[in-house]
Amino acid sequence: MGTSVTLEVLRQHLEEMGWPHYQLKDEPGEREGLINTGYRDSEGKGHHIIIDPMVEKGALRIMAPGVVMVSTEETPETCLHELTLALAAINGKSVLAWWSYEPAIGAVSVQVSMPIDENDLSFEQFKRSMEAINWAIATYGAALQAVVDGAKKAKDVIDQDMPVPSEDDLALMRRLLAELEERARRARQPDDQGDAKPDGEDKPRGK
Repeated sequence: MGTSVTLEVLRQHLEEMGWPHYQLKDEPGEREGLINTGYRDSEGKGHHIIIDPMVEKGALRIMAPGVVMVSTEETPETCLHELTLALAAINGKSVLAWWSYEPAIGAVSVQVSMPIDENDLSFEQFKRSMEAINWAIATYGAALQAVVDGAKKAKDVIDQDMPVPSEDDLALMRRLLAELEERARRARQPDDQGDAKPDGEDKPRGK
């Protein structure tokens, strides 16, 4: 039996999360395509997310490419050294998401990968994976950029405390929760109406 992790399943999970914008894309030579999506953080910076069910390889990869871009020609070698130290230390204590650096294209990316051989992917698993990506970007994205710019050392990133949400972050989360609650309420309305029984239907009938 093959995996049931398809683009349609992943699309449904995104819808259940209330994720508003995404695009399904075919990949030549692969059974399943991929989903392009993303979001803007509280600073207004956009982050691209690729959701790729690689069925032929038996794996699902959720990846945010190029969270930080590095010019190997312009970035001092000491900064590149500090960057690789920071990434290695972060990965050493990470539970789900892990970071990578591709010198050829200068991209520092974060991703979550998991096997999908002959198994399902629950909404809870998908949601946790997406949250791990978002949390990793919110926690380390700006700090890693500061390392590349020479404003921070690897030790500063490794020793940093858990970020405290700003008022803008909290307001954004409140709006998102309100929107999700409204979506859930609207989705339940047809079912609630459909389940309502006409007056007298449940009353016992005389013989």
